Amino acid sequence: MRKFLLPLFLRISPFLLFFTLVTACSESEKKVASGYTEEQNAWDIRDTVAYLKLLKTWEPETPVDSAKVNMDGGDQFWYDIVFLSAPKPTFAYTEAGADSAACTVNRYSDENGIRLTVNLDSSRELYTQILQRDSMFAVVVDRLDKTYGSGDPAEACGEDSVAFVEQCEHSKGMVVDQLKRDCNELHLVCTQEILAKKTADEFLDSTAADLKARCADALGISLKDMGNGDIRFDGKVPWRYLNPEITYGEVEDERDGQIYKTITIDSLVWMAENLNYADSINSPSLLGKSWCYGNEPDSCTKYGRLYTWGAAIDSVALANDAENPRECGNGTDCRDLTHIQGLCMDGWHLPSSSEIHNLEDVSETGTPHVAVIGDDDEWPYGASTLRSAYLWVYGIDKYGFSLLPGGYYLFDTDEFKKVGQEGYFWSLDYAEEYAWMFIMYDGKTSTGTTFLGINEKYKFAIPIRCVKD
Repeated sequence: MRKFLLPLFLRISPFLLFFTLVTACSESEKKVASGYTEEQNAWDIRDTVAYLKLLKTWEPETPVDSAKVNMDGGDQFWYDIVFLSAPKPTFAYTEAGADSAACTVNRYSDENGIRLTVNLDSSRELYTQILQRDSMFAVVVDRLDKTYGSGDPAEACGEDSVAFVEQCEHSKGMVVDQLKRDCNELHLVCTQEILAKKTADEFLDSTAADLKARCADALGISLKDMGNGDIRFDGKVPWRYLNPEITYGEVEDERDGQIYKTITIDSLVWMAENLNYADSINSPSLLGKSWCYGNEPDSCTKYGRLYTWGAAIDSVALANDAENPRECGNGTDCRDLTHIQGLCMDGWHLPSSSEIHNLEDVSETGTPHVAVIGDDDEWPYGASTLRSAYLWVYGIDKYGFSLLPGGYYLFDTDEFKKVGQEGYFWSLDYAEEYAWMFIMYDGKTSTGTTFLGINEKYKFAIPIRCVKD
């Protein structure tokens, strides 16, 4: 494999200009620049130290190896990339009853690499990306290695070759290796040198999302239909959709013995899955006030139950509180609910809106920013970091919150809506005539909190996520 390098004057001149601009900055301009985070300074090339620190993440801990591979029936050969570290599964999908139709995405953190493998009856594809550093530039190397079987290999090979070259040119890269044999075997390499605007891990996060979409396209299915194919956590169904690279805690709900995964984000311990508690005998507030989506028990297992506002706050328990009884049933104007357990297990409570906003804020201890409203032009999009990497179009689950698109129920009209498209959970900072909820739409950045007026809040049933006291 040949390595593409820019001419020397092109490689140096942008940085000569950059250093000139830096040295010309006034003290006030430098103070403005230092008011940004290191990442912001690096992205806007305000701070050389920050840029070099960012660029250092593109230096792999372990360089990739290569192996010479001879093509069958000829004297041509190519070099395959060999990863020396163990793969970390990012995504895997196998079609039910079709062992030959499957795809996997594996991460190789030590080598700054990621690889998609797609096995079909008609072809086998390896799409590999390696990130490196070359002087003051970040280097992205994309490889396509594909062999063809049944069907019309020449036509498919030609289309794939053209698509790869066009994609490479669109990203302002250069195809540096192009090897075909009767166009039933394809080996292509695209290299581009860029100014780093994000860490290598963040760049690979973006690539992982793209490869997941490429997998869905190759199998001819929707991204939202791919979640059931990968079971990496033994146990409950929701654990299939967790982030395998994150260490989760556990909590037992002693009321029914269920175990829930938990995750710490910005010093708050959250449930990493939705509540699925249904004992209406010990919790009378639940009587006729909770549902499984579509009235299918499997939906409760996967997404948790859908609760009315009155059930979520455990209105019966509030009314029977000997020290501070409060009437908070349907049609009432309930005030001063600032911290309540609701239906959560002992030691846990319903999240306040301020605790949900805490997911947006940069913590004082340096926890990475989890933006609820992200930047449309920069990956990872803020909303995607809270979504499970499964069942959403944009989801990377960077922090292990693992939100699923469980939809909601309108019980006044008996309509279940938006499963696979939107995710919700109740948020009660205060409830005068309003009840707050968290909404996650199925878009790049669309998410946030909203409130329901006194007439609306008794129409919705949505999930519950609890926070530890």
